[in-house]
Amino acid sequence: MLEKINSGEINDVKMTLCEIVSETFSGPVETSIESLPETIDIMYEGYSTASGILKDFHEINYAGYPLVNHSVNVLTLALLYCLNNQFREDDIKRISLCALLHDVGVTKLPKGLVSYQGRLPDPQYQEYQAHPAIGHDIVKQNENIDSSIAVGILEHHERLSGNGYPRGIANISFEGKLVGLIDSFDSLTNSEKMHRKKKKPFDAMMLIKNEVFNKGCFDKNIFKDLCLSLGKKPY
Repeated sequence: MLEKINSGEINDVKMTLCEIVSETFSGPVETSIESLPETIDIMYEGYSTASGILKDFHEINYAGYPLVNHSVNVLTLALLYCLNNQFREDDIKRISLCALLHDVGVTKLPKGLVSYQGRLPDPQYQEYQAHPAIGHDIVKQNENIDSSIAVGILEHHERLSGNGYPRGIANISFEGKLVGLIDSFDSLTNSEKMHRKKKKPFDAMMLIKNEVFNKGCFDKNIFKDLCLSLGKKPY
């Protein structure tokens, strides 16, 4: 993958990265995720001095497993955010891995539940809401992965207003706040369902802005810094 990054062919890089993640998610994820930190190292090495390319990288769609495309997109935006805000290298890699694995728990849900296109009925939605805790437990089994990554995975659907899931807490880790915000943005811009069409990036940010300033769901400073990272200012 490093050779493809160096070649500048971002379409090839996106496809290769998605194929790596797809392979990981399709196997016994408890053990196969061990190879992903090396993938994060390669991404960091390739884009730490060329973060602007990541905005284009995010726009490329992978035609395979939607969960894979979404996971790679969230990784890309988290990496972009951290680079633009000059985080330390080890923090960038740690947060990027959390972003890539944030939905790993979804791999353990019934396929029909994951592929459902409409609004999930309450019993099925409650089952879906277990995926952050499932993902947390998967990652916690791997002693080589920083524990803060598992916490971020557990908390990426929690909200500062206390109305998130799975625990309904308001005191959320930085990883949970950042990945949760990016997850919402990418879901709005890259996921089309029967009850909701995909949004343009600016329109998605306007919707999230309401969640930030009127409902208190997301962190204001993280929202502003993400807008600056994407080159959009809906505030």
